[in-house]
Amino acid sequence: MIKPLRGGHGSQRIAVQRPKMYDWSNCNSTAMVIREEQIEVLRKNRKDTFTSRTSRFMRGHLPAQTQAYTDEELFTEVEEQIECGRHEGLKSESDLVSFVGFRFMAGSGFRSQGRFGAIWDRPDLDGPVKVARTRDLISASAREKRA
Repeated sequence: MIKPLRGGHGSQRIAVQRPKMYDWSNCNSTAMVIREEQIEVLRKNRKDTFTSRTSRFMRGHLPAQTQAYTDEELFTEVEEQIECGRHEGLKSESDLVSFVGFRFMAGSGFRSQGRFGAIWDRPDLDGPVKVARTRDLISASAREKRA
C-alpha cells in the first residue's frame, strides 16, 4: 500500500508494508483439554462471583430490606432467589438481579401475590416479559405513592 506523505503536495509517496498475519495452518499444536471437574470449578466460581456482586448490589440499593441479614445469610438468600429466577426462565444477569430485587421489595412470595401473581402465573409469558411487567408495576406503584 502506498500513502502520500503529510504536508507534501501529493507527489511525495512512501511505501507502507502491511503486517503479515500469522499462518496457523502448519501449527502442530493440539487443543487444550479441559476436564469436566475443571469446568465445574470455573462454573461455580463464576456463579459465586455473580451471587456476591448481586448481594452487594442489594445491600447498597435496598439497605432497609437487607439490614436484617448477615452477609452469609444475604448471600444464601440471593443464591436461592437466583436459582428460582433460573427456574422461571431468566437467563440474563439484569433479569436475575431484578428478580432478586423484587423478592426484597415485595417479599419472598411476591410471585403469588395479587398483581404480581397475575403476571407470574401466566404460562404464555416468558421470564423476561414477566420481569419487565413486574418492573412496570413497581414503577407505577412508586409513582402513585409520590403523587
